[in-house]
Order: sequence, then structure tokens, then C-alpha cells
Amino acid sequence: MKNGIPDKAKIDLHVHPYLENYSLQDLISAAEKKGINILGLERYKEDVFPEISKKARQLPKDEYDARRDNGTCITVYNKETKKTSYILRATEIMTGDMNGNENFHFLGIGDISELDIRKERPFPRTEKCIESIIKNEGIAILDHPYADADHEYKSITKDKEKELEGICKEFKSDVVLEWNSYCIPSLRLPLEFISSLTNGDLTGYDVNKNAENLAKRLSEHKIRIVADSDVHARNKGLLEGIGAGHIEIFKEIMDYSSGKNILKSIKNAIKIGELKDREGRRGYNFGYENIKSYVSIAHFVEAFGVPAVLRMKQRRG
Repeated sequence: MKNGIPDKAKIDLHVHPYLENYSLQDLISAAEKKGINILGLERYKEDVFPEISKKARQLPKDEYDARRDNGTCITVYNKETKKTSYILRATEIMTGDMNGNENFHFLGIGDISELDIRKERPFPRTEKCIESIIKNEGIAILDHPYADADHEYKSITKDKEKELEGICKEFKSDVVLEWNSYCIPSLRLPLEFISSLTNGDLTGYDVNKNAENLAKRLSEHKIRIVADSDVHARNKGLLEGIGAGHIEIFKEIMDYSSGKNILKSIKNAIKIGELKDREGRRGYNFGYENIKSYVSIAHFVEAFGVPAVLRMKQRRG
């Protein structure tokens, strides 16, 4: 397979596709336009990888060359643009605490077959999810960790923050915190204020800043932040949100030879740390860079705000 490798890998690990409303070609084209060559595609509480794999096999052979690699990655080469996209197996689930209550949202990137999420009731333990992904050499991400897992428009309580801190201290660099393009501070501020009238123990409306501050406080445990879009592309037009938040890694440390090696390259770069913290040091190129931007308010309202508030759409993450 031909392979045009860009100077930097540009990676969005948190994208929710709705392929009943557009084609896989549309999604790949949108990612290419944003320069994103590695994608994590999720569906809430489901493994969407088999569906993506099927659609990849159905791509026009005169336009695309597609193959699946050991159940962790689908590689798609666009013959016209001469660009290669890598789609990683991934899922997003709700985790639970020891009492069975909703805890955190969790992204598992890589081989998730060992964790049968449909049989876990009421919610799989957060620690079990992380341990499963670590065992299978994937990437364990707590997505938008400061946004309340059941009520996304308010922040977590200070008691929940202590629990989050404990998880970070236990798993150290094996668990990653997310900076999320949908957690727009100006939208969250008034909703947080309303929630604080009945609960004064919240951690604050700017949930991305809270996650960044936690990572700084726990710097000795090498807790990292990764930027993701979390785009909910319910229609073709919303695919423009792909890559609003993403990470970039220099090609010198990216091994594209297999899905597992791609995951290993990304995981190693994240563990090394952000480039801005390593400039001036020997080998500073061997980390990663966060690219952080929010989707527009119009995008958010169309993609997530209205469906989430009015429950007009079935929840997909």
C-alpha cells in the first residue's frame, strides 16, 4: 500500500460518527481537509469498529485502498489525494464507582475486546476499564473528567475531584486526562451558576482549565492532558468540527507499520510530555503538542446542545 507520511501526525482521538447520515468517504474527506490523519471513532456504549470495518471494505476500489490490522486499526489510502488515514478502534463508556453509581466517562483506544461493556451492570468500575486497556497496550483516557458524568452542564463536586485525584495517583502516566472542544466556558458558566444555587460544592465551570490544573498539581505523577474534539457529527456539515482539539506528534517517532505500533507511538509520545515543556532540551521533538480550540457555539447547539437538553436524540456519548 502506498503511504504518504506527513511531517507530523495529527490525531483526534474522540470523534462520534453517524454513518447512517453520510458516508465513510465524507468523514475521511473532512478529516483530510483538517489535516487529521489518525482518528479514534467512538459510539457511546458500543464498539463501532466492526461497522467502520465493513464500510471500509465497501469503499470504491478504484478510489481507495483499505485494510484492517488485527482488530485495532483500519488503514485507508486515498488514491486521488495520496493521503493515508488511520482509524483506531475505540469506545466511550460510562464507568461506575464501588457503589455502582455513575462515575466518569472513559475512552478506551485500542483493543477493547476483553471488556464486555454490555454485560457490565450497572457500570464497569473505572479502575477495571483502565486496567483492561493497559493490559492490552491501549490508551486510557478520562474524557472531560471535570464535567459531571450524568449532568454534563455542571462540574463535578469536590469529593468527586478527590476520587479523580486518587485514580490519577494510582495509575500515574497510564491514565490521560482530556481537554475537550465541546466544553465551552461561556456556555457552561450560566448553567454552572444555576447548579451552584443548590450545590455549592462544585469545582467550577471551566472544566478544561480544572483538568489542566490537576495535571500541574500532580506533575510528579506525569499526568498528561490530550486535546480532543469530541465532535458529534450528526450530519455531514458537522464533520467540520473534526480536529478542533487534537494532538500532533513528529513523524520521527511515529511507527505506522501496524495498529499496535501506532498506538504505542502515540502512548509513548504522551508519556514523554508536551513539547512546550521540553523546548531547549535534547530530544525535545520526541513528545507531543496539544492544539486546543473550541467548536463554534452554533456547531455545539446543533450537534449536542439541543439534543442533550431536550432529549430529542438517542444518547450516543
